[in-house]
Amino acid sequence: MNRKQTVFLALLAILLCTPIFSPFVYAEGAKAFIGTAGTSGDNITITISSNKDVDQILINSGTGEFLLTPQTEYSDEQIKGNNQVMDMNGDLQVNSEDYDILKAHVDGGCKDYTARERCPHCGATDVNDDGIIDTKDLEMLQSHLDGKCQLEDCYFHGTRINRKNDPDDPNRYIWSFSYTPTIRGTDHMTFEPQSITSTGIRTGEEKDLSVKAEEFKNPEIIRAGVLPNQNKYLINTAVKVYAVTPLETDQVIFKTNSATFVVDTPESIDYVKAEKTWSKTYNPGTAGNETIKITGQGVQSGSAFLDSAVPVDFTERTVDPQVLSTSNSVQTHSYSWTTSSTDVEGKVTTTTHTYYWYTITATAIANADTEYVVFNTPGGAVTDNSYSISGSNRIFSTAWDSTNSGESASAAAYCYISEKPVIKNKYQVNFDPQSGSQITPITAEYDTLITKPTNPARYGYSFSGWYKEARCINAFDFNSDRIRGATTLFAKWTINDYQISFDTQGGSACASVTTKYDSTINPPTQPTRNNYTFGGWFRDAGCTSPWNFTIDKVQGDITLKAKWIPVVYKVTFNTKGGNEIPAIGVNYDSILPAITPPVLTGYSFSGWFKDSGCTQAWNHAGDRVTGPVTLYAKWSINPYQISFDAMGGSTVDPIVTNYKTLITPPDPPTRNGFTFVGWYKDFGCTNPWRFDAYPVYEDTKLYAKWKAN
Repeated sequence: MNRKQTVFLALLAILLCTPIFSPFVYAEGAKAFIGTAGTSGDNITITISSNKDVDQILINSGTGEFLLTPQTEYSDEQIKGNNQVMDMNGDLQVNSEDYDILKAHVDGGCKDYTARERCPHCGATDVNDDGIIDTKDLEMLQSHLDGKCQLEDCYFHGTRINRKNDPDDPNRYIWSFSYTPTIRGTDHMTFEPQSITSTGIRTGEEKDLSVKAEEFKNPEIIRAGVLPNQNKYLINTAVKVYAVTPLETDQVIFKTNSATFVVDTPESIDYVKAEKTWSKTYNPGTAGNETIKITGQGVQSGSAFLDSAVPVDFTERTVDPQVLSTSNSVQTHSYSWTTSSTDVEGKVTTTTHTYYWYTITATAIANADTEYVVFNTPGGAVTDNSYSISGSNRIFSTAWDSTNSGESASAAAYCYISEKPVIKNKYQVNFDPQSGSQITPITAEYDTLITKPTNPARYGYSFSGWYKEARCINAFDFNSDRIRGATTLFAKWTINDYQISFDTQGGSACASVTTKYDSTINPPTQPTRNNYTFGGWFRDAGCTSPWNFTIDKVQGDITLKAKWIPVVYKVTFNTKGGNEIPAIGVNYDSILPAITPPVLTGYSFSGWFKDSGCTQAWNHAGDRVTGPVTLYAKWSINPYQISFDAMGGSTVDPIVTNYKTLITPPDPPTRNGFTFVGWYKDFGCTNPWRFDAYPVYEDTKLYAKWKAN
């Protein structure tokens, strides 16, 4: 069982003024942990079903009595989270009572219990999660009471809804509340439904529920070893095995080849490092590999124990160097020489002399644990550390010369014992980037500093350092904080502020705004621009990608561009007698499109003019429409030529005149033998031209008519 497995639902039916209904209870009597509120999933949620006559429920438990109403008001703010760590007595309120509990704990001690769990004596807990209950926790609690809570996920910021309609039964309510046990063992809770009437409070049948709670333990083995720290140990020589655990470990079991030792009193306690040291001294009685298994245990409800999840196993070598047998061998040596002597009579006598000495070899057969043998010879102690192998045994020997063939030597077996190099436990340090880029874990020796890794990256956020807990309360100091176990550091992020600027592109100014990453913004006051209609905000200068203020979120600094739709102005054409030209709409500050010229018989079109007197010509290349416009057509009257065919008479010069005018007849032509009759329209001279009645409409040719004399 672990902390994340502490949630269960207890469904209890409570009926008012109705026949008894058998309650259906989930996990009744299930175990929970004392004081594990603090993260989503750490609280016990109790759910109650009632009929709709129930207005409130009086709940009584080992932590006291409180009234469950349809909703609980905490402040005018919205709920920010579910962290109930400041509720010391579990009454779903944070008030002076909680402050008093915490202060009494700080002033009075209770230091034998870790700050990571609620103190089973009084319910006090570590508010800022820095590993100790101290005045800093009091300061945070006081800040909460002053309305300046420093916990971002504090549960008590807002309204808690405790009652909802049952989605499966329209005649019932579902009540729920979070409950954190502070009593070790079985807590019997009672639920008394109440109805508020005009005559007072009516109560219904009381129901009950049992909740078993135990103090959470984490009896892990932080490190372990044997003292003295040797490469091997002599049999029946005292050694001390030790283990270091967190403070919440209540006893440690040392299991060896020789015996199993249960140690329930720590050798020492280090409250700074939050560690206990346990040890047991014993004499290994068997040579060979001494297997040592160390298990930490935490006391649970009912005097049961929770074992450390990962026991520590290691093996040390116990040796028993022995001389199994000794023997002596003697090699005899001799040396002879002769001497001669002459007596007074001159007689020579030859004598043979012989000198004897002996090489004595002492041999010892020892077991495999023996690394050298000391022979106690008549001449003193002799050490032999060279040997030959015979099966599983080792053969040592020494030799000396003596005149006494009966000498011998005894032997004693020994081994070399040296101090092992101190190898510190190595622990993995993980870096939880909390949605940032991944950081490779590192391995560090016990009680050493680590080098700060490269900062992670997270788009839209600025890295604010590494912290000891996911809530990022206590910063990890790479200059002073040492690694004393498997460690996870958590990245803290500060959401970036980004500036949104508004380029009105010629319109009235709009102030820039600053907002958080990945958030929407409200549109600014709509800008204005003469002769244009505002067409919205766009991401690009070409105004092809619109910004949707409802769904588009800010991902960085950005400048939005205003789109402007020019006002369309009416351009009217006064053709001044020509054919009608329909009026057109032209965008503000635009040039006129090509216009088909009007037509007026007898006149040539001379362009459009701004005034009716046609003194100010409209420049199609340069003039732009900036408002309603009426343009006037200018006409030039067409000139026409009247030519005269004298039909054999004298030449008559042509006459040029304007459209639709009368002309004066020219001087008559002359022709010998003929008399001029007049001018005619046709070659056959059947239609006379009347100069006083016929105006000129086009180029015309007139023909002379003659009468013979």
